[in-house]
Amino acid sequence: MGGLDAVAVVEASYAPAATPRRWLEHSLEALRPGLDPDGLGCSAFRMQLTAPVDLEAVIDDSVSFEAPSLIRRMFAIFRRARPGWPNRDREGYDMHGAEVLSTLMTPQQMAAVRAEFDVAEAPFVNVPDGEGGVANFGFITRRPTVLSSGERAIYRRLTAHLAAGLRLAMQPEDALAAPDAVVDERGRVTHAEGTLKAPSHRERLLEEVKRVDRARRHAQRADPLKALSLWQGLVSGTWSLVERFDSDGRRFMVAVRNDPNRALCAEPLTRRQRQVLFYAAAGLGIQETAYFLGLHRSSVQGHLRAGLRRLGLRSRSELIGFVGRLERAAASEVNARAREG
Repeated sequence: MGGLDAVAVVEASYAPAATPRRWLEHSLEALRPGLDPDGLGCSAFRMQLTAPVDLEAVIDDSVSFEAPSLIRRMFAIFRRARPGWPNRDREGYDMHGAEVLSTLMTPQQMAAVRAEFDVAEAPFVNVPDGEGGVANFGFITRRPTVLSSGERAIYRRLTAHLAAGLRLAMQPEDALAAPDAVVDERGRVTHAEGTLKAPSHRERLLEEVKRVDRARRHAQRADPLKALSLWQGLVSGTWSLVERFDSDGRRFMVAVRNDPNRALCAEPLTRRQRQVLFYAAAGLGIQETAYFLGLHRSSVQGHLRAGLRRLGLRSRSELIGFVGRLERAAASEVNARAREG
């Protein structure tokens, strides 16, 4: 993993970002020590896969270090290897997969990349945004990338925070200006809305703030897996904790509602079932979903079984197809309204 500072990646994912592109820059800069061990270049881009992809727009909005033309060259290779990619040929590109340092390219595309760049691999971290799209952080390397089980667990947990940070960056500016709760530098809840007014939720919120502070200490950074076990993906499966500073430089934490997956909102599901099914559709296991949502494994298992039963589905593969159809239908409706307007 090279010089990767896992806590720094989490901090960057929640840093203030005026646009999703700025968020890509912050996050790629933090991931860079681990992603680009050979200094050959790394890049990041976002792609919406529920509607026709405008590759020029994706390229214009991408971010690269060391190799400014990396994304353009990679996309050109992909299209030469598979002429229908990505609009007529989605093979090798799964918009739901929360893959970790995996190459989702087809064998033809990977062979073309190796020939063009004289490299061994071109893996990337794939982050589903919950809206039918992905953010990708990729690099090229002359050495095969072999991760231990612990390193793979670290990247999967980082993916949870990157997904949450991306959803925050996609929210309107006023979402962060009106948080559900505020915790001051002394660890006191100075403002709370809705369910966070309840004593049990306030106690959980304060405990999570303390865990974040412990995760950021130097001793914990030396053990990234331990630090990430303290800093959960979401508080009670609902809120992201975001650090802010007032005009006097005083630090405070805000809790911002950051529920994943709006595609299932119209379905006859509870909020917890929607959240768990979203991550199941993203290819995550029970343990990883529990981490993403800050829930116990047994709770995740129960919500998954109940949610599938309510939708009349029998497996994860059926769920993935179901969610994909919902997202494509939603995107088609948006495009139709845009054409009519």
